[in-house]
Amino acid sequence: MSQEEDTDLRETPIRAMSLSTRHGLSEYLNGEQYITTSEGLCRDYRGLAQLMGFSYHIIDSLLRTNDPFSGLLDRYKNRSDATFGQLIQMLDRIERYDIIDDMTPFLREDSRHYKSLKPSNDSSEPNHQTMAIEPKIIIYDAYVCYADKDIGFVEQLSQYLESPNIGLRLFIRDRDLCLGSWAYESFAQMVTSQCRKVLIILSPHFLECPECDFQTAFTTGLAIEQRNRILIPIIHKRCDLPPIIRMLTKIDMTRSLDTPDWTWNRLVNSIRIHSANQSFVTKSVAYESKPTLLQLPSVPSDSPNGSQLISIETISDSCISLPTRCPTPTAPPLITTQSSVCSTNSEMSIKSDNSECLPILSTEKDKNSKKLIHKTWISLRQKFKS
Repeated sequence: MSQEEDTDLRETPIRAMSLSTRHGLSEYLNGEQYITTSEGLCRDYRGLAQLMGFSYHIIDSLLRTNDPFSGLLDRYKNRSDATFGQLIQMLDRIERYDIIDDMTPFLREDSRHYKSLKPSNDSSEPNHQTMAIEPKIIIYDAYVCYADKDIGFVEQLSQYLESPNIGLRLFIRDRDLCLGSWAYESFAQMVTSQCRKVLIILSPHFLECPECDFQTAFTTGLAIEQRNRILIPIIHKRCDLPPIIRMLTKIDMTRSLDTPDWTWNRLVNSIRIHSANQSFVTKSVAYESKPTLLQLPSVPSDSPNGSQLISIETISDSCISLPTRCPTPTAPPLITTQSSVCSTNSEMSIKSDNSECLPILSTEKDKNSKKLIHKTWISLRQKFKS
């Protein structure tokens, strides 16, 4: 190989490889080799995937396709360092010298063809044959994983989440997947590079679908590897949940008839959260309400003996509503200063500030009752403070 040809191979991108050359490499590399190299690398497409830096989950997804090497090349070809020369070096590292000897002439031919199509520096007119527009990568908010029989619910989901008021973008395979694509390979590529979340629509039909089972296992493994919350289970119909799903928080659409707005708002916020450390959603202003203040039992106005006592049963039977966060309640004083002393008759006396108070108890029995009342209020105040 001349120095010029060697330079051309190092500068020719993988995208310039012809279809016949790709098929030839697939014939060599798709078959799994059981004898590894001295470095412990597989001598097939799996070894190349390791050298290219792909994860185990990507390699495992390629195993389920009919042409693993072609799928690997599709993922690798858009990198800046993906050239013919780099591919030959990796083939050398996995000790496939037979491929280098047999396929290098075809790679050189593809390199010359690519070079002939490139516009020359002194040409005043552009060569329109070489003006390729790179496809724009679309980022989706969520990939929807569902069984075919649940397409009706997926349409309802899409109409709401993709409405102008919500503005999310979903990837739905029956609508957005290009024809002729490998299903498993396309899913792995979308989840790893173009979708932030994965929604799984759980139902009895979902559990019977092998494709859904693979997508759930793949996404769960990817979430563990990336330490990110990307899987959002949605229970559409009652079913026996897989063990891997039972540990996750879920959105149950079968129990949301009473509070549908809360359920949909929770789903939208869960999709919009991108941080792996955030496990709660910000409460919408529409659902904020003024907290209910603590209601203490009121003092009874009538007493058969002319004195008014508050028993523990009266307090415990009263309805006390505690807010989520409320200030420590201050109970009204039982005995006040001289300016607000009450009379001993059955009528409530008026303090100097025109507020009611409990009557003073004079007899020994009444004094014991007074102590009981005092202890009761003290215990209540300590309970509320804690």
